[in-house]
Parts: sequence; C-alpha cells; structure tokens
Amino acid sequence: MLIRVVKKGNRDMCAVSGLPANTEEWKRFDRIFEENVLELGFDEQKNEIYLVYMMTDAIESILVLEQAVMTGEFDRQYEGECSGSITTLEDGNYMLAVRQGKDNAFTVRFQAIHCEETLYDYHKIGHFWMKDYEILRHLTYQIGLIYEKAVFMGESYCNRKERALLPLYDLAPLRKYFCVYWEENESFSSTTEAVDTAIHNASVIRDKSLVHLFKKYRLFVDKDRQNSIVCGYYERKIMKALAQAKHWKFIKQLFVLIQDAAKDYEQPSFGSQKEQWIEKSRKVLQEKYPERWILEEHSFCIGEPFSYRFHVCRLQKKRGKIVLDRIEYKVDQDGMLRQI
Repeated sequence: MLIRVVKKGNRDMCAVSGLPANTEEWKRFDRIFEENVLELGFDEQKNEIYLVYMMTDAIESILVLEQAVMTGEFDRQYEGECSGSITTLEDGNYMLAVRQGKDNAFTVRFQAIHCEETLYDYHKIGHFWMKDYEILRHLTYQIGLIYEKAVFMGESYCNRKERALLPLYDLAPLRKYFCVYWEENESFSSTTEAVDTAIHNASVIRDKSLVHLFKKYRLFVDKDRQNSIVCGYYERKIMKALAQAKHWKFIKQLFVLIQDAAKDYEQPSFGSQKEQWIEKSRKVLQEKYPERWILEEHSFCIGEPFSYRFHVCRLQKKRGKIVLDRIEYKVDQDGMLRQI
C-alpha cells in the first residue's frame, strides 16, 4: 500500500460519542472512526495501544493511548463499519468501547492520549506500479506526498520549499500521469497558480518552447467551461511535451527542488541489524552500477513486516522520449540481497 490517510472533512457531528475535549488529538481520534479506518497497534513494553492516523512515505502519524488495557480482541480481518464511544471514568481515565459490526466488540481503558509523528525524507523513494512514463509517475507521486501532508496534517507540516512546489499537484497535464485506480473516472483541471509555478520553473531552465506552451494554456485555464475543449487540447500537448527528451531539464529541475525540500527530514529506522543489511546492500549496488542511481521502496516503520527494495535506475532516450530503465533488487528476511 502506498499511503494510509484519514480524510479531513468539515462536519458538525462527531463520529464517536462522548469525546471529552475538542483538542487536535480528539479531533483526529474522531476522524478515524468517521472514515471507518480503525487500525490498532500494540506496544506491550510501554502498555500503549496506538491508532494509525496517517502513514505515507513522508510522514507517520499515530495516536497513542497511554497505560492502555484491552478487554476482548480487535479483529484485524474485519472490513465493515465500526462504531465507538468514549466514557470518562471517575478516576479520570477513559474507556473506549468499540463495536465491529454485529459479531465483535472490545473495550480499551486508558489514562491519556497524545499524538506522535515523524517526518521523513522521501526524495529517494520509488514506487512503480504501471509500465510506461514511469519517471513522470514517480514525479507526480512525490508531489502527491507533499499534497497529502499539507491537506491532512496542515501546511505547517511542510517547509517553505515544499509549499512552493505544492501548487504543481493541481497541474492537470502532470497529475494525469499518476494513474491510480481510485482516480480512474476523475477529471482534473489546473489552477492558475499551478500553471504559474510551471511557467516559473520552465523559465528558470530557459525552456522557451515549454514556457510558450504553458502561457498559451494559461489563457484558457481560468475561463468558463465553454473553453474546455481548447483547454483539453493544450493539456494533451503539454502531457506529450513533458515526456519528450528535449524537455527533460524541466522534469529534472522539479526533482532537484524536491530533493532540496525533503533532504533534511529524518531517515527511516528499522533497527541496527536491518540498517546494516540495508547499508551493505546499498554499497554493493553502488559499486556494481556506478553509472546508475538508486531509488528505494520499503515498509512503514510502524505496524508492518520489514520489506526493502532497491530500484537501480538510468534514463534512456527512445524515439525522442525519456524512458526509465531499472533493475529491481530485494533484501530478504535473512538480510541477503537478490535480484527480482
């Protein structure tokens, strides 16, 4: 799974009855039940139970229930609706009662709740789920990580450099390359801010023909839908242009900006032994393929079995287009590196 997020909506009703406060912790707690995405984890050494709020390659955010004691069992396989209620007990502790459909219920008694979150460096992350235009899908995925973080956590979780890139999520000719099943029937439209950001970056690398194309497109972006045919015409032209080798500097410019924005965040940690496996594998691949660069794909640090893959990449030019050629490797559970 690429991402796990809880949507942030506007509403007047709470999904969980009996919420004791209107703090950010309890708001997030309520959203988990509203979106029906309850997922629990357990830290027996600390007597804590955590609820997953947001998991992406850019951020891991959980709600921690302190000094928690569960009665009953959480059914991990259950995919239906959940309902929850909170009771404040006489001793100041809380009692969460959860019903998973008709057949399962459990309670959690806990002392307090707090948020924990870690922001990660994501510029070396690579996810590849469709053939063709992989480098453009890779770019839109990384821009999407910034967008998810800004929308579901707040723009304060993004640094200044990320906020400058954020408008590009609404650049329709680029967004259409993302191609995920839950957006199959959606249509996208650009904002003027998105096009202006694209114009600025194309100007920086002096791609005059791309600047001209973006400027022509912008004339119709903020018009009525009667110009949708013309708008669609320019979107198709821009989509085609972005895949061409002669405009590679524009795509490279965006990758450089993403790297600069993300590089100061934390690196994921999987424990000392696994870190040794990863670093050893990374060095082996760097020595074996000095002319290529490496992208990495791994499990979340919280609540998932360890998995780690390397995508050893280079760019090739085919029929005037930039194509990503990659070799895939995996770190096995015993620390051995093997090609897939």
